Amino acid sequence: MVAALKKQADGAKLETRVAICRAYRHLWWPARNPATEDLRHFELPARDQGQVKGSQTGVVLDALKTHGKVSDTAPPTDRLAATSGFNRSGEITTAALAETPWRDHTQPIPINPTALNDAIVAGVRNGTWVYYDAQRRRAHTAAEPPVSVRIAGDAWLYSPRRAGELGVGRKLVSVAQVAAVVDSAEGRLDGAALLNAVGGAGDSAPSEDELLAALAAAVRAGGRLVVVEGPAGSGSKPLRPDEIGRRRVADLVALTPAAADELGISADVGAKSRTVEGDGSVGVALQQVTDRITDGGGGAMDSVMVTATADIGEGPRDLRLLGFCIPQLPRFDCEVNLRFNVTFGGLVGGLRAELRGSAGDYQQVEAVLLAAAEAGVDVSGSLEVGLTPPAPMTVDSADWHQLRSVLESNNPGRVRIAARLARPDASGPTPKAAG
Repeated sequence: MVAALKKQADGAKLETRVAICRAYRHLWWPARNPATEDLRHFELPARDQGQVKGSQTGVVLDALKTHGKVSDTAPPTDRLAATSGFNRSGEITTAALAETPWRDHTQPIPINPTALNDAIVAGVRNGTWVYYDAQRRRAHTAAEPPVSVRIAGDAWLYSPRRAGELGVGRKLVSVAQVAAVVDSAEGRLDGAALLNAVGGAGDSAPSEDELLAALAAAVRAGGRLVVVEGPAGSGSKPLRPDEIGRRRVADLVALTPAAADELGISADVGAKSRTVEGDGSVGVALQQVTDRITDGGGGAMDSVMVTATADIGEGPRDLRLLGFCIPQLPRFDCEVNLRFNVTFGGLVGGLRAELRGSAGDYQQVEAVLLAAAEAGVDVSGSLEVGLTPPAPMTVDSADWHQLRSVLESNNPGRVRIAARLARPDASGPTPKAAG
């Protein structure tokens, strides 16, 4: 009796599997064919009881492999570069690259989780792209390819040319760096010594044009430095930013405002400026700034302040998203100002943070601070990110378009954007951009 019941149960299971296989034997997959609405139909062969072995999942996978729809090998680098749009833009995130086989119906979908990683590493090795990990703030080129890569929205692939334009792989000379070097030299340093102090060996050494652009930006940035022709003395006249761009580094002397004052040199050359603001969603605020600059006759922005807020009930989401923008803008000198208050359920008092400093230092503690904020019941506050381009930028410049693209892709909610423009009588023509 027991044996008979067991035989009947086993037979029922087998018949059920056969019925499922026969009922679900129609397979469709994406294929570039408008006549069939970009779908291809394949009918799996009907199987009787004696042929049913293994799972239907394996049968489907075998069919997809046979027809070239899935693959367990790395996709060709040149095909990924062409179909993803990388060849047109010169940049793409690894997350966007990973979506390419799902968007392009002609490509096989990689089922090996390491296949895309292998393809990216191969592309770096053959010089197709430069891999930049914004989280680790490190770039890899054909000379030093990565062992592995991250598939994420803050891991970037650049063409070698685009990487050079952005300064990826080498930190450009920044206003903060130049000001710190001059300040450490008792507030006074000639151009040759300054170039040597901020420089490095080989490819890491800045060009004269790059240093001149940084000095001009330092004069524009609220007069952080005063630049004169050497030798510096009481009769020296401060140079305007446009005049700095036409000089040789060796002919200049950079001074802090205090050192210039001691010599009787005026330090107000870069002080004249006006600010254009935008407020709202990222796209609206950026367009407001662009339109107001254009309607006002144009001008070059020497700094941009972007502020995101954490409103009660929303948590620190927008602060985190604005923070994501920082490593994606390697050409900009960046400083942050963070203020927030957090209250916790069942506890009296709260956590208050007020931090100001370089973006690099902020990124070292950002994860800890925002994790504490996530644990709270209510969070309020703001994050200000001050961005100084390597050279003043117009609304048509590559730096402004890059800033717009990064802000729009991360979308840190409602923002306030304040762009400072030097007045024409103070700034003159824009000096040559570094890089």
